[in-house]
Amino acid sequence: MTTKSLVGIVAILATAALLTPKVADARSGKHQDHATLVLKLVPPLVFSDATATCPDGALSFALNSTAGAGTGSACFLSATTTTPCATAVCQVIASTIRFALCGGTMTINAHQFETDSFDSTSGTLAITARFEGTVTYGTHRFHKLAGAPVRGGGVTAFAADGTITTTVTFLIAEDDND
Repeated sequence: MTTKSLVGIVAILATAALLTPKVADARSGKHQDHATLVLKLVPPLVFSDATATCPDGALSFALNSTAGAGTGSACFLSATTTTPCATAVCQVIASTIRFALCGGTMTINAHQFETDSFDSTSGTLAITARFEGTVTYGTHRFHKLAGAPVRGGGVTAFAADGTITTTVTFLIAEDDND
């Protein structure tokens, strides 16, 4: 797996840290809108090499959500380096992400904006990501989410011993004007 693919994956995971206060409110019931779906990635995160379909690699993962547990996958379509950059790597990753939950599935097209940092003392690479996107397809109980905005963020850390942790979380808000 290339460093570029690894950074893309880490970025997805990193985005959740940015949403921690909103997720805490959602879990506690504060300001929780019944039409907001919260999805959090759960290790293990399994990365795959690039393919013709996913030219910058792929990721599969478990997830917890306000709709129950499930699984997900991400296909990294492109990575574009951005400048200026205050860290070693700043990039925008275009991806297609699929979530499978009890009661249906959904697909989102997303752009993840990511930066990385490396702690040379511990050997830990941390990727911070912020996500923006749209639900492009939903089945069964999620069919009304098509067209809904997706936001997210968090930090994914790769420790020197091979341990991967993540705080990546996605928020999907359904239009209440049904």
